[in-house]
Amino acid sequence: MRKRGFTFIEILVSVTIIAVLIAIGVASYASVNRRARDAKRKSDLEQIRSALEQYRADNGQYPATGWVVSTAGNSWLPGLVPTYMDAVPIDPKNVGGFPQVNDYVYGYFSQSWCGNNTPGSEFILAAYLESNETVSTRYGTCDWSNGVYAIGEK
Repeated sequence: MRKRGFTFIEILVSVTIIAVLIAIGVASYASVNRRARDAKRKSDLEQIRSALEQYRADNGQYPATGWVVSTAGNSWLPGLVPTYMDAVPIDPKNVGGFPQVNDYVYGYFSQSWCGNNTPGSEFILAAYLESNETVSTRYGTCDWSNGVYAIGEK
């Protein structure tokens, strides 16, 4: 008489298939999260840019400051809260000291830059994207490209 049941090989194959499917699911989930955070970063920078344009329309220049980053608190970008925004957005991860590889912060700069010595006449607003998308953009009198997604005023 033959006993009924699963062999060790059958169980091992089943467990291996389940493990592969779980690994694929986890990888897909992580990729979707990265893309979602990058989309939020781009959206936040556009929201900040819009507030900066409103600030400039009222004051004749952008907030003049050296590099400030989003880890500095809710009002990290001076002059926008509460008139132009309820709160200045921060990066979804918000870790690091400068928008660059593995530092996920928003950065703003509006001082003398590449020969332009008029603070507040132009700005750089930048964030590092997890998708490693790099953008080389011309700002005022120079090219600024250090591997971050950036927007600015020429």
